[in-house]
Amino acid sequence: MNNKIEGLYVRRTQKDYSLEFKLSVVWEVESGSIGVRGAMRKYGTFDKDYQIGTTMSKTPQQKLFDLEQKVRLLEKEKSFLEQEMINASDKANNLDTIVELAEQEYNIRIRKRFSPGQSGSITKNAKKR
Repeated sequence: MNNKIEGLYVRRTQKDYSLEFKLSVVWEVESGSIGVRGAMRKYGTFDKDYQIGTTMSKTPQQKLFDLEQKVRLLEKEKSFLEQEMINASDKANNLDTIVELAEQEYNIRIRKRFSPGQSGSITKNAKKR
């Protein structure tokens, strides 16, 4: 329902539609006979500036169902992450074994073994005092 006056588009507001019209469109959408986009095409584009972002409150059964779905999703995610952790641990163990075998077989040190000590700047500052 685009109103054109002298070639300009005039925005429709909620006041432009009768209560009966609004209720009939809402009933069509809620009954499932038409979708929101279908209603927009059938009755004209509704300006998004005038749409209110409210949602209908959920019944306790719907809230429970949503929470159960979240729990299932989190359990799957936890299981996946636990398996990834096991795989990473196995990979690290396998790499350690390979490095140890290579060190023994070729008699070379692949891993660097540093002894824990103080950095040079701390030692120099201690000597100046």
